[in-house]
Amino acid sequence: AAATVLSLAAGATRPAVDFALDPTGAITGTVRRQSDTSALADVTVQAVELSGAARIGAISDVDGSYAIELPAGQYLLLTHNALGFIDEVHDDITCPASSCDPLDATTFTVTAGGTIGGADFALVRGGTISGMVTRSGGLPITDAAVTVEVFDALGNRVTASTVEPDGTW
Repeated sequence: AAATVLSLAAGATRPAVDFALDPTGAITGTVRRQSDTSALADVTVQAVELSGAARIGAISDVDGSYAIELPAGQYLLLTHNALGFIDEVHDDITCPASSCDPLDATTFTVTAGGTIGGADFALVRGGTISGMVTRSGGLPITDAAVTVEVFDALGNRVTASTVEPDGTW
């Protein structure tokens, strides 16, 4: 809605259509295993505006490093991974079942042209629970969608798994 409309006749040239862009800032850090501090590659680190409006992310490299370029503003950082590690909001606030409580999270204030370094994560390996869901008599349930939900000792939902056609989850 705020764009400038340019009309251009066939064969015409319109010079000096210029743009002035504000410089971005950056947040950099590393993602490592908490147990032995080895690098974790392929972990997504997202910067989320305090309003929750925008998410800008980067994926950690083989050495665990990441860099997110973003406009000036205030952000929270969180991880997403499919490697079996428990995701976090910076700094060390766990996100069971990808549900984070950002209330005590670190706020990063990015300035145009500035870089904030050392926004590091040390992720803990999660555990695994598995099993089988069957009909009485041991036959797999193949004609219904079944979900197994896991709750912690306080009754908070931690995760869920869809049961496969053979009954495993």
